[in-house]
Amino acid sequence: MEKRFEGQEIKVNQGAGNMTVSDYIALQKKTGAGATLPRQAARGEKAEGRAAGEMSAGDGNLTDRGYPSSAEGFNKVQVESGSPGNLARKGYPSTTDGYPDAYGTEKRYTDNIVEYLIPKDNKARSGNKRAKTTGIVIHYTDGAKKDGNKEIAQTPKQTIDYWIKEQVASAHLVVGENGDIYQAIPNDEVAYHAGENDINKFVPGIQDILEGHPNSRTIGIEMENNKLSGAFSPETYNATVQLTAELCMEYALDPQTSIYTHNDITGKMCPKYFVNNPGTFSLFKNDVEMEMGNLGSVGYK
Repeated sequence: MEKRFEGQEIKVNQGAGNMTVSDYIALQKKTGAGATLPRQAARGEKAEGRAAGEMSAGDGNLTDRGYPSSAEGFNKVQVESGSPGNLARKGYPSTTDGYPDAYGTEKRYTDNIVEYLIPKDNKARSGNKRAKTTGIVIHYTDGAKKDGNKEIAQTPKQTIDYWIKEQVASAHLVVGENGDIYQAIPNDEVAYHAGENDINKFVPGIQDILEGHPNSRTIGIEMENNKLSGAFSPETYNATVQLTAELCMEYALDPQTSIYTHNDITGKMCPKYFVNNPGTFSLFKNDVEMEMGNLGSVGYK
C-alpha cells in the first residue's frame, strides 16, 4: 500500500499533521507505528477514486485497529509532525481545539436529525415501549439504482414512505447519501427491523446475548447505499459512525460487542457490503470506538 502513495503530494489532514503522504510514511517507518493507508475500504471505496487533497485522518489511521503499535510511537509521531492528535482512546492523545472527528471532517451530522415519524396508527409502528437497550443493529436499505451511467441512493424519506405504504417494516433511524439522518421511530419504541415471527429463524443464541427479542432490545439504523454492491458514500458512513457512537455512549454499550449487522441477528444478507467484506465491519466498529473517544475528550454526555 505504501508504494502507491510514495512521493505523491497528497495532504493527510489532522491525524498526520497535514503532511504529505511520503513524509507520513517516513515517520511511520521511523517510529515503527506502521501506517495502513487507506481506510476507505470500510466504506466500499478505492483509494484511487479520491482526488489529491481529500485524504483524511480516517484514511491514514495506524495499524489494523486504527491505532499505532504503541502509545509511545504515536506520541512521537504527534510531536514530530505537529499533529493535533485527534485519535483519542484509552491511553492515546485526546483531541484539541474543539471537535475534530476521526474522519477528516468537523461536521456534526447528528446535530440536525430530521423527525419524520411513522404515524402511530400505521402498521409499521407498534407504539410499544422497549424495556432496555442491549445492542444496535446496522442495516442497508438496498435502495441503490441506476440513473443513466451513475448509481444513486434513494432518500431516507423515500425509504420511510415505503415502510408506511407498503409493508410492516421499520427502523428507528435512516442515514442518507449526504449524511442526512431521519428519525422514523422513537428510540424508546419497538421498531420492526430485526425480528422474525418464527423464533427458530434467529441466529442461535442471539436472543440470549441480547437478553430478549431483538426488536425489543435493539435500535435499528438503516444506511442508504449508493452502490449496487451495497457500498456507501463517505457522508453516509461518517454520519452513521457519529450516530452509532452517540447511541453507544447514551446506552453505555461496548462498540466491539454490542453493534451487530442484520446478518448477525437473522442471517439475512444485510448490510450487503459489510457481510461480503466482514473486515470492513470490524473497521466500522473501530471507527465508532474512536469517535466515542473523541466525544469523551470534549465532554460529550
